Amino acid sequence: MSITFLSNPIHQPDFFKFDREYLRKQESQNAGQKVFHRDTLEISQFREEIMDRIKHTVVQSTTLFSDTRAEILKGIREEEGSMIRFIENDITKNKSSI
Repeated sequence: MSITFLSNPIHQPDFFKFDREYLRKQESQNAGQKVFHRDTLEISQFREEIMDRIKHTVVQSTTLFSDTRAEILKGIREEEGSMIRFIENDITKNKSSI
């Protein structure tokens, strides 16, 4: 087999002959690897997007839960304060009537 380099033919021994079938397989394999890497990258990005959505949802849920809990505790404290004032007023009325 000979190839031309700068207009000069270069003769190669037979063991340097390229097997066209081998080259086609290499091309096919390289194309397959590119597709695999592209798919892997796409899945990785999709996974990151899902994780971001989950984190966002968890943070929203936690914040909502904390806000709801704070509202409930505030309501309980207000009710307890009202009950204590009612009892104090009742005790004061009873003392004055004695």
